Amino acid sequence: MGQATRKDRRLYVGNLPIGAGLADKQLSEFVSTAMKQRGLIAQEAPDPVLSVWLSPEGTYAFVEFQSPDIANLALGLNGIMLLTSALRISRPNNYQVPVANAADAPGLVPQASGGGSTGVVTGEDAASRALAAAAALAGVGPMPTPA
Repeated sequence: MGQATRKDRRLYVGNLPIGAGLADKQLSEFVSTAMKQRGLIAQEAPDPVLSVWLSPEGTYAFVEFQSPDIANLALGLNGIMLLTSALRISRPNNYQVPVANAADAPGLVPQASGGGSTGVVTGEDAASRALAAAAALAGVGPMPTPA
């Protein structure tokens, strides 16, 4: 694994349950199992997590994945419940979208272009799609569309 892709392979995991005594190995196993259960990776796939750094307070962590693609898939776990806490899974605050992959970044959804379309949807439409995808992953019905 090269340092060049490390920033693309890391995700922030926040809102960890306070006082649970969670260890980095436990968080790694939880993420791996959750990705398999939700069909984000194949059941027979090797462990997607390369390493976990847990904050001293145990309230957040940084999880490093085997590849940038697996990290992108793991973003689909945002909101998953661990004990009594809904985890916040996102890119770290200092993450910058690589220029070559800007169209694949969360919040920018490529679409088939036609007519005068730019081929990229941003803003409320992308947010609505992300909420619908998260609801589908969580097994919740369709989310109401903002007026």
